[in-house]
Amino acid sequence: MFSLQAHQLRVAAVAKTICEKLENSIDSKSILTACLLHDMGNILKFDLNLFPQFLEPEGLEYWQKVKQEFEEKYGSDEYKANIAIAEEFKVKPKILDLISSIGFEKIEKYFLVKNLEKMICEYADCRVAPTGIVSLDERLFDLEKRYGSRHFGQKDKHMRQKYYDLERQSEKYIFEKIAMKPEEISEEALNDTIQELKLFKLS
Repeated sequence: MFSLQAHQLRVAAVAKTICEKLENSIDSKSILTACLLHDMGNILKFDLNLFPQFLEPEGLEYWQKVKQEFEEKYGSDEYKANIAIAEEFKVKPKILDLISSIGFEKIEKYFLVKNLEKMICEYADCRVAPTGIVSLDERLFDLEKRYGSRHFGQKDKHMRQKYYDLERQSEKYIFEKIAMKPEEISEEALNDTIQELKLFKLS
C-alpha cells in the first residue's frame, strides 16, 4: 500500500535527520531499518473506508482481500504482525527490539532510562500523520481527534495525556542534543531524504 510505504519512508527520514545531527555514537542503520519496517503489518488495523484516496489505484476490494490474507497469515494483532514480517527479512534482534519499542504505551519505560535510540524511533513515528510530516502538537491533536472519541473514559483520557506529555518531554530531550529545532523537520525540508531512502538497502 503506497500510503503505508510513504509513512515508513517519512518516519525513517525524520529519524535519519536526527541521527545525522547527533555527535555521540548511535546505531543509525538499525534505527533506519526499524523505521522502514515498523508498520509492515498495520493494514490489519486500518479502517479501509477512512481514507479512500489511499486505496487507489487498486481499489477497496483489492485491499480488503490483502487485509484478509494478512490476518490469515499473521493473526489480527498488528504489533505481532510487524515483528513477524520483520523476522522474514532476517534482521538482527536489535532491530526487532527497536520496532517493538514504537508505540505510546511503551514510551515511559525507555524514556525513564533515556534510551536515545528507542526515543528517536518513537519520536520519528509521532511526527508523521497520514498526510505527511507535521509538528508534534499537530500529530498529537490528530491522534486525539481520531481516537479520543473511541476511548473517552476518564482513565483513557488520563493515560493519553500522560503519553502526550512524555512525547513532548522526549522531543525536548532529543533536541537538546542536536543543533537544530523541531520546526526544521518538515515535509518540504525532508523531501530529498525521503527520495534517498527509497534506495536504502536492508542488511
